[in-house]
Amino acid sequence: FQWQFSRFRHVQTFTAIGKRPHYIEYDRETQSFFVWSSMTGEMYVFKTDLMTDMVCLSQIRHIFELKDYYVRSFSIIGDKILFPSGTNSYMILADKNTLAVEERYPVTPEIAGMAYVLNIGKYYYMTVACDLKADQKKATIIRTTDLTSLSVGEYETIYKQISSMPNGIPYYIDYFDGAFYMTQHNTSKSVVKFQI
Repeated sequence: FQWQFSRFRHVQTFTAIGKRPHYIEYDRETQSFFVWSSMTGEMYVFKTDLMTDMVCLSQIRHIFELKDYYVRSFSIIGDKILFPSGTNSYMILADKNTLAVEERYPVTPEIAGMAYVLNIGKYYYMTVACDLKADQKKATIIRTTDLTSLSVGEYETIYKQISSMPNGIPYYIDYFDGAFYMTQHNTSKSVVKFQI
């Protein structure tokens, strides 16, 4: 959609983006939209054609070891991409331009169903939608300064400090207008505004 004349106008529709396309992030450095297919390990990279002002697929990158695992999102951190744990039970740090895996960070089953990870200052903040058995009652928000500590269950749980709605499933976090915003779904569909 494009904002024109005080309203959004439909411009383009994209189809056939892997299986279960789940998350999009715009990378200002490369002026590209990164679109994640959550079940195929494929990253679709779109760029705007300056001649036509249309967005076009420029490349499909792969992390083959994530094929058939449910990984909900990713975070671009400089020239790296950090993938939260999904049904594969470990986080991945990959090169942004090639998706070559550089590091793997195992996690405990209690936090394996991560939805999102965000690097803020010296901490990594992670929303956990469920445990490895898909139990959404285990949903929480955690943070750590060291991703290797997740394999032994060493992290700080901060859900109660951020949200007063304990039945919600914390999902994505974004930052704009001087604050962080977190979406929640399930029994508490809401957006929570918070500060660090």
